[in-house]
This record gives sequence, structure tokens and C-alpha cells, in this order.
Amino acid sequence: MNSRKSMPEARHLGEYEVVVRIGSLRGLGNVWFDTSAVTEAGAFEAIVETMGHERLLYGSDFYISHMRGRCVAIGDSFHWFYAEDMGLEEKHATLKPVLIGLESLRSLRLAARRLKLTDTQVEDIFYNNAARLFSFS
Repeated sequence: MNSRKSMPEARHLGEYEVVVRIGSLRGLGNVWFDTSAVTEAGAFEAIVETMGHERLLYGSDFYISHMRGRCVAIGDSFHWFYAEDMGLEEKHATLKPVLIGLESLRSLRLAARRLKLTDTQVEDIFYNNAARLFSFS
């Protein structure tokens, strides 16, 4: 008998999908979210407001997080803008996209501030929630 938990199914959602559809997931004990490469605070806010901060896990989405650019909600989906695909010449400034991982952290920070999350709740997102989910705390 295998005592290991099976890995959950993962699905990428754009901010619009999260905000509009998350209400239908309320009360489900087997649904979790991660921060992987999400670069808009609204998705994090919808998750925490609907499901609670205990259902949000920090995730880096390594490889993507080390690229420069940003994921932007457009309509009911999203689009990736990568630095090498953008015309970055502007008359008033030199545009220098940062790492997607940093854009994601900035969005999570903005959401945490807007939601007035405590330090303990932020620590939950970065470690404790995953420790509980995967039973290594």
C-alpha cells in the first residue's frame, strides 16, 4: 500500500478566471492555489478573500520566473510579454523589464498590503501552508 499522497492536478488560470470563477470553489477542501508567475495582485486578492490565505502557496515557477517580462490579464485570458519580444525604446525613459519572479513577488506584496495580511499570514503563504499540505511541518 502506497502511503504517499498523490500529487494534485494543476491548472493555470488567468486573473479573470480566478476572479470570476473562484466563488464556485468555495468550501472545497481539496483546492489549493500557488503564486507561480502570477503578476497581477487581483488574482491573489480573490483567492485570499474567497478561499482564505491558508489555500495559497508560494511558488516560483522556476524557469519562467528567471525570464524578464510580465503576464498581463487581457479580457478573459492572459498574455505573456517577454523582454525580447517588446519594443523597449521610449522617448521619456529606458524600459528595463525585471525578472518575472520579482514581478510576481511585487504583486503578492501589493495584495498582502491591500488585504492587510499579518506577518504570520504571509509566512503561511511562503512556507507553513505547504508544510501542512505536504505534511512536513
